[in-house]
Amino acid sequence: MVLVFHEAITRRKGLPRIALFLIFGLGMVCIYFTFTRSAWLAGLIVLLGLLCLYPRITTLLIALVVCIMAVLSAGPLASESAYASERFQESKQGAYERSIQAIAGKNMFYARPVFGWGFGNYDRYDWRFIERTEYKAPTDYHVRKSTSHNTFLTVLAEMGAVGFFLLYFPVMWWLVYTIKALPQLPRKGFWSRRLLILMWLPVLAYTVVSQSIDLRFFYYVLTLFWIYLALIANMIDRSLQSRNSI
Repeated sequence: MVLVFHEAITRRKGLPRIALFLIFGLGMVCIYFTFTRSAWLAGLIVLLGLLCLYPRITTLLIALVVCIMAVLSAGPLASESAYASERFQESKQGAYERSIQAIAGKNMFYARPVFGWGFGNYDRYDWRFIERTEYKAPTDYHVRKSTSHNTFLTVLAEMGAVGFFLLYFPVMWWLVYTIKALPQLPRKGFWSRRLLILMWLPVLAYTVVSQSIDLRFFYYVLTLFWIYLALIANMIDRSLQSRNSI
C-alpha cells in the first residue's frame, strides 16, 4: 500500500491518480477490519510516517476515510464497529494471558542464552518454564496448547543470542547504509529519498506486529518483511554504485 501511495503522489493529476488513492484508502480500511490490535498499531505507525513525508495529502485522505467510516459505522457496519470496540477493550486481559508465555520465553532464553533450544523447539520445551504471574495463573491451555506470541522471544529462545544476531543483522546493516545513501538520491520523483524512507515503514510495521504474534505461523507477513528489506538493499546499492561511478 505504501508503494501504491508513493506512486499516486508522483503521478500527474487524473483518474489513475485518484484510483491509486482510493486503493490505498481501501487498504487502510481493510486493516481496520482485521480486528487485530497489533495491526491497528502498525497501520497507525505507517500513517504517522506518511504524515511526516506527505502531510497535506495524507491529512486530506485520512479525513475523507474517517468521515466515510463514521457514516457507515452508524448504519451498515454497526455490528463490525461494536466488535472492534469490544476487541479494543480486551487488550488488558489479553496482555495478562500472553504475559505467561512471555515469561516462559524469557526463561528459556536465560537457560540457554547462546545457541538456544533449537529451531522449532519452542513448543516442545516452553511448558517447563511457565510460571504464575502477578495477575494470571497458568491453566491447562497454557501448558498443553499455548505458544509464543512474540517473534523476538521465539528467536531468542530457539536460537539464542547468536541466532538472533545473525537473523536481524541485515536490518541494522541496511539501516546504517540508508543514512549513507540518502544524500545520493534525488529529492523529488518516484526514485527519491522519500521512497527509501517510505519502504522502511512496512519493515517497522511488521516489527511492531511481530511483538504480539509469532511470525513462524504467518509466512505472508514474514516474506513481505524480507522482500521490503531486499528492495531497500537494491535501492541503496544502486545509489552508492552511481556515486562511485562519478
